[in-house]
Amino acid sequence: MKLSKSKIIGLIALLAVVGVVCGTLVWRQSQPAPAEPTEQVSITGYLGGEKIGLFDDAKFKALAAKQGIAIDYRKAGSLAMMDADRKGMDYLFPSSRAAVEYGNAKGVKPPPQSDIVFNSPIVLYTHKAVADGLVNGGLVTKDDSGAYHMDMAKAVDAMVANTTWPTSDTRQATGSSASTRPIR
Repeated sequence: MKLSKSKIIGLIALLAVVGVVCGTLVWRQSQPAPAEPTEQVSITGYLGGEKIGLFDDAKFKALAAKQGIAIDYRKAGSLAMMDADRKGMDYLFPSSRAAVEYGNAKGVKPPPQSDIVFNSPIVLYTHKAVADGLVNGGLVTKDDSGAYHMDMAKAVDAMVANTTWPTSDTRQATGSSASTRPIR
């Protein structure tokens, strides 16, 4: 039986692929298993409600257990945890740097090294006319892609100053400048 040149090249390519796959499988099997933690540690702390889904997730719990950590939590708002009794608590997991700064002002000292390890953007939903009215009022900008971005510092300043809705397009979207509830 005479093999053509293309069949020989195909056979060599097939054997090369089989060799690479088998070699990879053998190499993976020969790797040492990760060391198991020698000491199990249990920690308890205050956790903001937005993170509870993560801490209750079975995969998250399994990953923590694999590292030797059993995590328990008590739900508390980011500012409330700074005022709460922290006796017996190993950690605080507030939602923002602002909450940490509030805690500092209340005498809650952060650990020597602290990092933002979980950060989630704040998303605001509204009618386009309201967003455009906020652009006109200077609280929101619109970028080249069409996305709106609120200047949170300006928004907080406006709330503290008890500023009312701009008289621009927001009246049409909400039906009234006295309420943000569409049924009023």
